[in-house]
Amino acid sequence: MCIDNVTALAIAKKWLDAHFPGSEIEETYTFPGYYTVHFTTPDGDMRMINVSGYNGAVIFHWWHGRHISYIKISN
Repeated sequence: MCIDNVTALAIAKKWLDAHFPGSEIEETYTFPGYYTVHFTTPDGDMRMINVSGYNGAVIFHWWHGRHISYIKISN
């Protein structure tokens, strides 16, 4: 990958500032070829984007819909 995690986070933050002002990055994950970034919007909605590790393109995961709740699974 050409883009490291620090650069990917900077790209994600810039994209969020332009498209979801006031959002906060909550979690990031590194996968082969891309980074996944979970963020919360000012109204508390959890959303997700990917940042390409090759060219920095951002893909917004609009198809997940609005986050409703978490399910805790215990052993």
